[in-house]
Parts: sequence; structure tokens; C-alpha cells
Amino acid sequence: HILNRADFYVDLSERLAGLPGIEAAGAGTAIPLSGGFRTTFTHEGQRDVPDSERPLTQYLSVTPSYFATLRIPLVRGRWFLSQDRRDHPGVVLINQAAAEAFWPDEDPLGRRIYPDVDITEIDPTEFEVVGIVGDVRNIGLDVDAGPCIYVPCTQQTWPNMTFAVRTRGDPMMAATAVRGEVLAMTDEASFSFRPLDGTLTRSITQRRFPMMLLGLFAAIALILAAAGIYGVLSCMVAERTREVGIRMALGAQPSQVVNMFIRQGMRLVLIGAAAGLLAALALARVIEGMLFNTTPADPGTHIIMIVILMMAAFGACYLPTRRAALIDPVETLRSE
Repeated sequence: HILNRADFYVDLSERLAGLPGIEAAGAGTAIPLSGGFRTTFTHEGQRDVPDSERPLTQYLSVTPSYFATLRIPLVRGRWFLSQDRRDHPGVVLINQAAAEAFWPDEDPLGRRIYPDVDITEIDPTEFEVVGIVGDVRNIGLDVDAGPCIYVPCTQQTWPNMTFAVRTRGDPMMAATAVRGEVLAMTDEASFSFRPLDGTLTRSITQRRFPMMLLGLFAAIALILAAAGIYGVLSCMVAERTREVGIRMALGAQPSQVVNMFIRQGMRLVLIGAAAGLLAALALARVIEGMLFNTTPADPGTHIIMIVILMMAAFGACYLPTRRAALIDPVETLRSE
């Protein structure tokens, strides 16, 4: 029964890949971002390591087409082959994270491992590392790709597998064809079609709402900061209207007066921006664990923030000074 099930997974993957609108199909005990099974293992030279000290890794049983379907690249070595079955030596693929974690100073290809997994008595117990593949985030977007070991389902067949299907268009349009092909081979399958985008959304749902609130508060704070800078500098320039009149009466050109006030105002803003940037870099460490593909020192974010504040400061210095410089100096002095 186990042998028939292994052939079923491989055959069904090939039949699904041949359906119209489908590019590739493969099966595994887990798909990216959905978690999966973890186990400990030993490798040659460390067979007597106590259970509590054995390395822990993600562990997936997959069809050979699983990697092509999810576009997981081969870094070194070879893929699973059709002859990798129970009557041949056991083989596994590992990801780059596993290679760096368990064999940091040596080539893992050719090394033998002994997973603490016992599915049936006819499964191999010793597996040779024949290839290294790219890393995949199996748990969530906010969790780095950890060590992972892949074993061919034709050598270790698990009772339940999830099929991944890559389509050329809307994935849900292929659901009916996939259901019909599966039912043509078995009536024991359970169906739950879900686009990978849906899995991606669920993996960030818990963090989306607090990050939306944080983003809203940050936007409000930025607006208030820009308005505050504009108000303070505008008031500062307005209070020096008499000085503008005197300078103009003594022969200063409007452009000279405007440039002087802009330099003075922007100098203060630059000092404040530098202090604020240092504070922002320090406080960003607090939310570092909630960021994905963004570092606390993300230059784009800080540059946009500084540019907005500088524009507000420039307007606060320029507009009132320009208005004062265009007024007749005599009228300015008389009003004072």
C-alpha cells in the first residue's frame, strides 16, 4: 500500500502538470509558509549523540517535481532521480541554511545522515546528501529560513501530502480540472484549494493590523512635525519683520534677505534632523522583529522623512520672508 501511494504521488504530479493552463505540479508534506514537521538527526561520526543534543531541522518528504513547481534552485549537486526508490540507497537534499549550520567548514555533499524518523520498516535509515538547494521560508515571512532536509517520497512515503500547482493564469480557474484529475485516480482525497497568495496573507495577518496602526500614527506624527516646524520658523521670521525693513532700508536686496533667513532657519532644521535621525535609528530596534525585508536603518524611509521635514522648513522660512521683503521698507518701519 505504501509503495502504491508513493507511485500515486509521482504519477498524479505528472498528470496534473499535463493539464491545460498548468505549468508544473508537485507534492510535499508541507508547502512554504505553512509550517511543517521537524525532527532531529545524527550524521556519520556522531551516532552516539544523546537525543537532547541532536540537531533539529525541518523535514519534508517531496516528489521530484516539488522543487521545479516552487522554483527552488539547485545550488550544488543533483536533483532527485527516478531511480531514487526504496531498492536504492537513501538520498536527501538539504538547503543552504542546513549546510551552513551543520557542516560550516566542510562539504556536506556525500555525507550520510540518520533522521530520527520511522515511517515503515522498509524505509532506508541511512541517507546520503546528494544536493544543496536554495532556502525557503517554511514557517512565515517573519521567520528566517532555517535548516531543512528533503527526502524523496519514493523512499519515505508519508500518509498525507499537499500538492502545489503552478498555473499560467488565475490559479482558482484550474481548481475544477485538478479536482477531476484527482478523482479519476482516487476517491480518498480531500480538497482545499488555496492560492499561495492566501497563505502569504495569513502569514502576516497577525502583524498587519498593529503595523497599520503604527504606520497611521507615524504619518500623523510626521504631519504634526512638519506643521510644527513650519509654525515655529514662520513665527520666528514674522517676529523679525522690523529687521527685514531695516536691512531693506539700508540697501539690502530682497533675494539677499530671503537667502539669509533661509540659511539660518535650515541650519537649525539640519541640527534637529541629525538628532532626530539618531533617535529614530535607536528606537527602530524596538520593532526590528516586526519588519520584513526592511532593516531598522532602511535608508529610503529615513530619506523620505528628512526630505518632507526639510521641505516644510524651507517653506516656513521662504514664504513669510518673501512677503516681508516685498513690502516697502518705509511701511514696514512705520507699522513697527
